[in-house]
Amino acid sequence: ETARRERSGEFRRHCVAAALVLGVMAGPPALGGAQAATPEKRVALVVGNSAYRHTLTLENPSRDARAVAEKLQKLGFEVIEGYDLDKPQMDQKIHAFAKAVRGADIGMFFYAGHGMQVNGENYLVPVDAAFEDPSDLEFRAVSMDAVIQQMKYDVAVRVVVLDACRDNPLSRSLARSLSAVTRSAKVADGLAKIDIGGEGGEGTAIIYATSPD
Repeated sequence: ETARRERSGEFRRHCVAAALVLGVMAGPPALGGAQAATPEKRVALVVGNSAYRHTLTLENPSRDARAVAEKLQKLGFEVIEGYDLDKPQMDQKIHAFAKAVRGADIGMFFYAGHGMQVNGENYLVPVDAAFEDPSDLEFRAVSMDAVIQQMKYDVAVRVVVLDACRDNPLSRSLARSLSAVTRSAKVADGLAKIDIGGEGGEGTAIIYATSPD
């Protein structure tokens, strides 16, 4: 319980820092009588998954995500939000975000819930996910890279905030199913560090609730 409280407090400090950064991006208010500048286009996707069907439920994600969505709306964001989403619902929200964020001055993705890394690639876990067969990873989880890719199309500033639970029983069940067919697959604790170098990485910030791996 103490560890959970410390972790929750640490992540809230990260969120406050992110909000301050976004506040600085907004710039000072226009002076009275001055012509207002064209408002920035700010679009965010906020997902909080708590009510998992095949593993332990999580207390904080959906609650924290709702608080973040409310804060972003006050900061002038168009917010696409979803809570306790299954795989089709997550795909639908990501698709809607992909269309809405194109051409944005600021695009933001906030995720709280279960996550995992397999062979160095990060996956987000919908609430209906179960990993009993090696093929389940591709069809029942959401690739983090696919979400970030949608933010690279004509988006000036990209902010990604990840609060993925490190202790994930689903990762262990996936590791067992993969080990039955291959020894090369590696399912590791926590999320892998996301490489934002190279083309399309400029203007990107990744904020973790915990250290990578």
